[in-house]
Amino acid sequence: FPIDVTPQLKLDGLIVTHDPDDLPVSEYGIAGHLHPGIRIKESARQSLRITGFMVRDSKHLILPAFSQFTGTSPLKMSKEDQFFTEINGVISEIPSELTQT
Repeated sequence: FPIDVTPQLKLDGLIVTHDPDDLPVSEYGIAGHLHPGIRIKESARQSLRITGFMVRDSKHLILPAFSQFTGTSPLKMSKEDQFFTEINGVISEIPSELTQT
C-alpha cells in the first residue's frame, strides 16, 4: 500500500503533528506523543492517576494514548493549561488546583 508520510498536516488552519513541541506557538494544533496524565492527591500517601486530553496555550490539544498497553506521562501544567477526562461518559475538566506532577 502506498503511504505518504509527512511531519505535519495542515487542515483549514489547524496543524496536526505527532509531537506537541513541533506545533507553532501562534497556530492552532493537535498532537499526541506525550500521553497526558495527571495525579490528583487524595491523602498524604495516596494519589489517583488519570489520563486525558490537555489544552496548552489555549491553542494546542494534546491527545491521550488510546490503548490499554501504553502508559501516561504526568505533565507539568501551568494555571492556564486545561485538562479534560471522561467521567461516567461525560467529558469533564479537572481544575488545575487539583493536579500535581
